[in-house]
Amino acid sequence: MLFILLTIISSADAVTLTGSSEYAVPGSDFTLTCDVTDEANAVRFYRRPNVSAPVGGIQVGVSQCFNINVNPPVNCTLDVCSCVTTSAGGRGTVFRWVIQPRTGDHGSVWFCTRTNLNLTDQELDSQKYTLNVAAGPGTSLSLSPADTTYNRTERDTLSDITCTADCRPDCTFVWTKPDDTNLTASAVLSLGQLNRSEHGTYRCTARNIIGEASLTVSVTVVYGPGNSVVLQPQSKVVDIVENQTVPNITCSADCRPSCSYTWSKSDKNFSNPLSLSVATRDNAGQYTCTASNTVSGKTEMWSLIVRFPPRIISLNYTKGGADVTEKGPKALICAVESFPPSTIKWYFKANNSLLSTDRDVLESTYNLTTAGCLDTGLYTCFADNNVSDRAVTMDIGINVLCT
Repeated sequence: MLFILLTIISSADAVTLTGSSEYAVPGSDFTLTCDVTDEANAVRFYRRPNVSAPVGGIQVGVSQCFNINVNPPVNCTLDVCSCVTTSAGGRGTVFRWVIQPRTGDHGSVWFCTRTNLNLTDQELDSQKYTLNVAAGPGTSLSLSPADTTYNRTERDTLSDITCTADCRPDCTFVWTKPDDTNLTASAVLSLGQLNRSEHGTYRCTARNIIGEASLTVSVTVVYGPGNSVVLQPQSKVVDIVENQTVPNITCSADCRPSCSYTWSKSDKNFSNPLSLSVATRDNAGQYTCTASNTVSGKTEMWSLIVRFPPRIISLNYTKGGADVTEKGPKALICAVESFPPSTIKWYFKANNSLLSTDRDVLESTYNLTTAGCLDTGLYTCFADNNVSDRAVTMDIGINVLCT
């Protein structure tokens, strides 16, 4: 009878990364050892957060170990790398990479990745390994770059800021956000492309069982109003009847430093909030709010539509006076001020007959093409719109000189 024994090896047990000692001495060789229980064709060493570019790489070929972190690959030397190959050749089980830690490397996180093309999981990562560099925080805590104040415009990129200290035994590092929550348990503050929420003071704290030390970095993120300009009330158009009250319109925006606000209409400027009190035909139109600071400016439009009933501003002859010869033409013109435009009708007052109608106009002309004796009399210009239920009228006379 054939018995098959299955041995399950967890990912954590299959690949492990260890250091050559509990503490690394700055400037001295320190060996990272990647143990691979299921063998590997190659192993690469990485330092987080950069998991795309390996720090070191070793490949087995014909029972030899090659440094593949250079191009072209070269044989490993003990001061750089080494590995333990299997009897079958082409694979290895123990891979070592030599680094020279610095004080700022304390707390850095590493892992190794083994590659075995004969396995289902061809690539497998080790558990993370935290490098301990002998030192203590004390007065050795420093920043790189050394600046403690940064002024940037939103979307600018802030280079990484590294907090370093000599600690013994090992220190831990914590960067604290402006709202006092932990940003990262790493020595590196990496904000990258800045947004306005990252404005404030950041604190790096290094601590161990001996004590702790802190340094702060002030990051000022300035930004213009962008698309944040808003009006209150929010309606961008107010449509009311003349002499009604116009609400104050407040313009605001999210800016750093604070924005200044100016309202304008044509060549006239107004303060913020815009206060027009009551609606008149003179203050109708489009107003512009400009929000600006040292970074940029942005405008927002607001319109006041004022409706008012018609008023006949002129009623006259297009040519000459009231007299017209028999069979001669005569034209009358009526001009109206209103909003919206009016419906203008012409009547012959003697019998109140409707002569013509023009809709949605501010001016109307009535043409009497051939005058007769019976056309002598008063003519009425009638104007109305939907603002008021009362129309306005005005009369003008025509005198036909009959023979």
